[in-house]
Amino acid sequence: MAWRATVRTTSEEDRTALAALLETWADQPFAARGGRWRTGAGTDGNGRYAGAPSVRPAADGSADGAADGRADGAVRTVDRDDAGRLPVLLALVAERGPLALSPEAVEVFVRRTGVRRAIATLVLGGLPQHDDRDAHLKALRAAPYKANKAMAQEYDRLCQRLGDSGCRAVLAAGVPQDPAELWEPGGMTAAAGRMADAWAGLLGATEYIDEDLIAALEADLGLGAGWALALTGGPEAAGRYVPGAAGVLVGAINGGLALHHAEADGSAGRPVFVQHPVHAAPASAVAWALTELPVGDPAAAGAAAVHAALRARMDDPRTLIPLGWHFALGRAVPEDPAFGPYEGVVLPCPEPLYREDTVPSTAHDDGVFVVSVPGRDVFLRPAALADPAGVERAERLCAELGLSGLLAAVRRIQVVRGEGPDRMLARAADTPVPPGGYELNPALSVPELVAEAGSTLGVGADAAAFYLQLLALARPTDQNVRRWNGWSPARHKAAQAELVAAGAVETGRRARAGRTAFVPGPWTELKAPHLPLETAKLAPYAVCLGRSGPEMPFLRLLSPVPPHELFAEAWHAAR
Repeated sequence: MAWRATVRTTSEEDRTALAALLETWADQPFAARGGRWRTGAGTDGNGRYAGAPSVRPAADGSADGAADGRADGAVRTVDRDDAGRLPVLLALVAERGPLALSPEAVEVFVRRTGVRRAIATLVLGGLPQHDDRDAHLKALRAAPYKANKAMAQEYDRLCQRLGDSGCRAVLAAGVPQDPAELWEPGGMTAAAGRMADAWAGLLGATEYIDEDLIAALEADLGLGAGWALALTGGPEAAGRYVPGAAGVLVGAINGGLALHHAEADGSAGRPVFVQHPVHAAPASAVAWALTELPVGDPAAAGAAAVHAALRARMDDPRTLIPLGWHFALGRAVPEDPAFGPYEGVVLPCPEPLYREDTVPSTAHDDGVFVVSVPGRDVFLRPAALADPAGVERAERLCAELGLSGLLAAVRRIQVVRGEGPDRMLARAADTPVPPGGYELNPALSVPELVAEAGSTLGVGADAAAFYLQLLALARPTDQNVRRWNGWSPARHKAAQAELVAAGAVETGRRARAGRTAFVPGPWTELKAPHLPLETAKLAPYAVCLGRSGPEMPFLRLLSPVPPHELFAEAWHAAR
């Protein structure tokens, strides 16, 4: 109650009620330091239960009830001077105002406990609760907490784990014996440290993860907090999120074969879906960290560990990637002498087959593809793409059977498995872009190309750099361009006006584009979370338009090569 009465997040109505209660409590004998009280069930004169709890003074020297002849309750000793400190606390609140939650205090709690920033703010804000569920969620969404739905659920779960006594212990830890300390420099931070220690003692602490990195990964890639740890926690953390266990093939109820993660004992775990192959998330995290974060960012440096773990997984000949059904390949396998029996693990279907006359599939292997017959499920062995002969085999087989879609899928995996990420890492290790700058700013990453573009277009350096971004990048929104280039809105508008005057770009309003300047040419609409873009950009990003959306190497449209190469390729193609 004292902590909630002190912090600014408490409403004035609640603060008035709390102050009145605390004033009343301070006048009670229970608030005086040194008091010793026995608690227990109320009894009548014959020692029978009387239906009410009792609190009474304990005799001197009594610790367990024996000294005063009663053993029906515990003895509690008051070790804090609430009678003295509570009036002082309330006077300070009235005189100096309630305490705001400082960013430094929130950061201390986050780092010591590992919880998200919204959770830390809720704890320091007094662990607010409302009986009305709608009012509770509304309060959690509001400032200063700004807890989204997932954070609100996590907060409620943690409060339940703490229980009433745990919540009281955490908040009580914030109030020092001398309340004036809270208004001194560092007072709120010290209180947050005490509360964090109490929290960790009750619930334990988890590894700290950078909150801004988590938010960026969620917004840009739709990835969870674990990937922030994978990018910053070193090789051991990276390995946890790029599992090294080979998959196992399992019979499906339709007679085909499905790929599953392998458990430690070799049994089948979670299924691996065509839409969510194991390489997609780590490859996306690596490409994003190396191309879209500022130079020198710790996550960009940590991308090397994730890439190494992913490369080890992709180089393991036991690793397979599901590519869906391809009937032409399934029909051709029995007649192709290059295919032999698959020697990996194939587990029987754990359920009855869909139809009694269904023929269970067997797995056939040519070193590049594993194909179920007669099921026609196709899996790629990415390790084979390290050998030019394996790549040639995949291309020739797909060409002979007219499997352009399968070949496109193989090439998308080549983007992840190929030299692009290696060149990104090499660039990160030796780049002309200064720390804090962005590779996506051509003025820093390819200044000579900016000069060439400016001379050709007859525009200044800002306009030339902006043109290269519009020409090459998948998401050159106004917000992104200003962040990458460090531009004010006025400088951005001036560069755009110069391009318009030179006839280099078109302007207008296009749904969800996040910008008003566009390179002339066809336009492709993509569904969220992807942004629409110039059609000419699809090929450089290795994107194909499928029935259900874009098919691409990564979770989002990310540069498959270092951005300075992307700028150069786009400029020379435009020339």
